[in-house]
Amino acid sequence: MNPKQIILLTKRAFTASLMRVAFNGTSRFRLPRSYYFNGRNRSIFAPSEAGLSNDFINLLLDDEYGLKTLKSYPQTIVDIGGNIGLFSQMAGALFPKARIHSYEPNPRIHGYL
Repeated sequence: MNPKQIILLTKRAFTASLMRVAFNGTSRFRLPRSYYFNGRNRSIFAPSEAGLSNDFINLLLDDEYGLKTLKSYPQTIVDIGGNIGLFSQMAGALFPKARIHSYEPNPRIHGYL
């Protein structure tokens, strides 16, 4: 493992611990049923799909969209392809006054959104 990978895994483990989620490595990580974020416990309702664990890592542990570093407060957020709602849930927690529109066209997953 190279130094960049070690730093990334350490950051993920630290962020996960703040969220009260066990993180034992990227390949072994499983989507939690709940997590702690921005002062509240939050629930996740999702089908059993391996890719959703990666979505949690990317969105919540890595903040791949940079929501935590935005300099301005969005009034409206549009989430196209909302999947199970992880992005919308995070955005709503960070920007509680923003109006969030989330759309998921897949009828199989729409109910989880």
